Amino acid sequence: MIEGVDGSGVDDVFSICRETIETGYTKDNNEQTTTRADDNWSRSYFSAVIKLTIPRINMAEWALPVSLTLGVVIPILIYITLSVVFFLKPSLIHKRIKKYGFNQRHLSHRGGGGEKLEGTMSAFINAVNCGTDILEMDVRLTSDDVVVVFHDETLQRCCGVPDAVIDTRYEDLPPLKPPLDLYYRKGHKTYGDDTRILTLREVFQRFSDVPVMLEVKGTQEQLVRKVSDMIVEFDRTDRTIWGSENKSTSTLMYKQNADIPIFFSYKGGLLMLLWFYTGLLPFIRLRETFLVAPMPSVELDPENGFDLGGFGRFKVWLTDKLFMRSSLFGHLSRRGINTFLFVLNKDSEYKRAFHQLKATGVITDFPTSLSAYLRSAPLTDTQTSGPADSLLKTDTHTTEPTNDL
Repeated sequence: MIEGVDGSGVDDVFSICRETIETGYTKDNNEQTTTRADDNWSRSYFSAVIKLTIPRINMAEWALPVSLTLGVVIPILIYITLSVVFFLKPSLIHKRIKKYGFNQRHLSHRGGGGEKLEGTMSAFINAVNCGTDILEMDVRLTSDDVVVVFHDETLQRCCGVPDAVIDTRYEDLPPLKPPLDLYYRKGHKTYGDDTRILTLREVFQRFSDVPVMLEVKGTQEQLVRKVSDMIVEFDRTDRTIWGSENKSTSTLMYKQNADIPIFFSYKGGLLMLLWFYTGLLPFIRLRETFLVAPMPSVELDPENGFDLGGFGRFKVWLTDKLFMRSSLFGHLSRRGINTFLFVLNKDSEYKRAFHQLKATGVITDFPTSLSAYLRSAPLTDTQTSGPADSLLKTDTHTTEPTNDL
């Protein structure tokens, strides 16, 4: 008995054999001749066995899996493979942004508002004397079109006057009114005698060789044009970084002067993060050359004085987990896009930024503290200039940071 075929199956086999042999014929001179040959018996026999023992394939059942494999699965696998390859080796499809001729580890937030009154000449001089690499500052326009170094939209916090800067003539700007609070170190107060609000021109004249990073506040086209013209006038395109948290202003700045290095706007940063998580980032051409981002975890430190509820702490924690990705910063670095994290004022924060997240630089309110950390914990050679290619608790009346920084 044939294996896998019962008795009735054997009869079926021989029936098929008989029909096959009896109907076999060849045509010769238009006359039908029935031929029997020994090899016909064997071929017919095995053909019958195969027909009975092997299930018939229903092509309709295989059409959908095959089409899904060819039309969906394989393209997805190709996409994932290319995304990973270009994420790790972006130089295959992107030209690396040139390196800059200055260090970018140490950035002084508004000149270092934790040690001297923010945005003043005294603050900038102190930061430079501490060895800062870049002076960070905000610029606005007065009613008489003077570009001034000032962060807030109104004069209330720093000067005790409710007027808006844009509605005030430069000569009518009041002096700063110390002490001034720090946002990223609640309870710390900074005192000082230098209370005059500076113009951007004064900063460029005094610190002609010192790199600066400007955040343009406001959406006025006149402000963007004036700042751009001043950068060109002082021939400092190669040592000035600018940008705005406003997307439309950032676009206007890029159109005004694409030669000035620019950092991501707030919306631009969120869009870049979306590209990162969908795998599209390696394929996107980026016009920005710097990422300036907060490190949310500083708000979870009780010493920094942020009063967050349970849900507030969860939001900060989740934001930190989503955005603070060393793999993201590493990819940007390999494309020549440097990452600066703000505002960090403690050794533990510096350590996380530099050694865990692989950030290029840190923005601080305490330039003396950051300088001391960099001397005691030197970075790798790839982090000392340009991007990394590896992947006060109470009311303080001193302008120096305390030892518990």
